[in-house]
Amino acid sequence: MFGFFVTMLMVAVALAIIAFCLVGSTVSENQKTLAAAHERLPSLYGDGDYHLYLPGPKILGLSWDKDALIVGDDFATAQQIPFAKIRDVNVEVDGQNTTITKGTIKTQRGSQLAGAAIGGLALGPAGLLVGGLSGGSDLKSKSVEERKITSVRLIIRIADRKTPLVEVALLDSVNGFNSDEAVAKAAHYQALIMGIIEERDGHLGTVMAAAE
Repeated sequence: MFGFFVTMLMVAVALAIIAFCLVGSTVSENQKTLAAAHERLPSLYGDGDYHLYLPGPKILGLSWDKDALIVGDDFATAQQIPFAKIRDVNVEVDGQNTTITKGTIKTQRGSQLAGAAIGGLALGPAGLLVGGLSGGSDLKSKSVEERKITSVRLIIRIADRKTPLVEVALLDSVNGFNSDEAVAKAAHYQALIMGIIEERDGHLGTVMAAAE
């Protein structure tokens, strides 16, 4: 009987080692794929701020050389949307428009989540966050509950009658990325795009004032 248990233990250990090696191999291949894709970016789009993620690799980026938003499921189908056509940008977390500041995700309804992606505590690879307090409340004075974020999307409104909305899924049930990375990237690109819009509108205002 003892020999049987020893054999079973050895089998379990062997299976665990094989699984670990397979996971490590997959991670290594993914890293190679992303590294190769990153090397192609300068020749395709020039200088810019880019985020690549699998599968695809998918791309979200801002090309400073082309003055364009780059977004798509892969390089072959990626759109190049001129900055001049961008009208607005929002972040949706679990289907709700949010305002993201350091350490806090605030929904339009006023609820807040203490966000791991932006300075709070993350629990687990699926992005389990601590949160659930009412807007304007002090984190220390309220009990908190665990909440899993399953969707993070960047919603970009553009001047196009056929496709006025461009949605970028940075976290969903398929790609399985950590919510901290997804929310951080969404906040990063929202800030950059808002800066582009404000700079453009300010320039237009100056030109119009000078023409009067």
